[in-house]
Amino acid sequence: MRLAHTLVLAAAGLAQVTAAGQVQTAPAERVQTLEPVHVASHPERWTGDYAAAVEDLFTRLEADPASPLAATAWAELGDLANLGDITVDPARIAAILARTEDALAYLRAGQHLVNAARRSRFSAEPFQIQGDVWAHAVTSWAVLGPYGPLDHPAPLHQAQAEDAPELGLRAQVLGSAGVELTWRALTRPRGQLFVMPARGMPHSGEGLLYLHARPRLAGDALLEVLLPGEGQVWWNGALVLDLAARGPGQNETRFLAPVAGAGPNELLVRLENRLGARIAARLIDPLTGHALAIEEDAPDPEAARPTFRAPAVSVPEDPAPAEGLARAAWAAERIAR
Repeated sequence: MRLAHTLVLAAAGLAQVTAAGQVQTAPAERVQTLEPVHVASHPERWTGDYAAAVEDLFTRLEADPASPLAATAWAELGDLANLGDITVDPARIAAILARTEDALAYLRAGQHLVNAARRSRFSAEPFQIQGDVWAHAVTSWAVLGPYGPLDHPAPLHQAQAEDAPELGLRAQVLGSAGVELTWRALTRPRGQLFVMPARGMPHSGEGLLYLHARPRLAGDALLEVLLPGEGQVWWNGALVLDLAARGPGQNETRFLAPVAGAGPNELLVRLENRLGARIAARLIDPLTGHALAIEEDAPDPEAARPTFRAPAVSVPEDPAPAEGLARAAWAAERIAR
């Protein structure tokens, strides 16, 4: 009877018999967790075996999606997949995404999922994303524009007068060209992270656009703004992000600002009226790093609002390409200020 029991355990891989006839329990299989060496620069990157590196990172993310290194792992995985032109399985990404809570890791994994699903459209089995991946992003916006100088293709690079008028969120505003501007609704499309306010906007390519949203908040939070370009962001009338006239080499697209207020809160964004202008916003718990579910009130320009004053900025002139030798000194002078 003892022999039969021993054989069953050994067949299951749970025990082994020593020469002395004693039963020893086999060590449990070690879970493959993420380590700094895998996410900083995966070892297989240098052997050129990008497929093995991508598979290894997938396995480690599946085992430990809550790792503090998960966000960096997704960035490394995307770089390796691009280098090797590797098609990733959207179903595996979706399974990991469902167990991901960190806001930055979720952002990167969600972008991988959307791209992988798009690439599968012409395959034998196209992958359909279930639900709205970006349900926690601000959805209900209003947009006003074009506003301001319509002869500048990059107005946020221009110096603004110190006596610039305050902007109230009135229902109608007289634009610079003498045309009466009206706020219009702009809804984030289901399944998309960004809104693109310049689509359908007259005179696209000049002037400024204003976007307005009214998210509610239960306490303190971090306002996350995804903005590939120049812009300025106000929260309840206070300027919290000034991204106008960013200097050379400042290519960041994700910005965080601490905010508070039960709401409805007034979120106002000023962008340049470019065809490719886009923006997304989320609220993040500052303690856990998790994206918060957002309750929103529809923008109502008729109601009383705080006024938003554009900051007076002095933008140094970017040297011409022929003055390339002076660019380093120019940049160093800006940093010193």
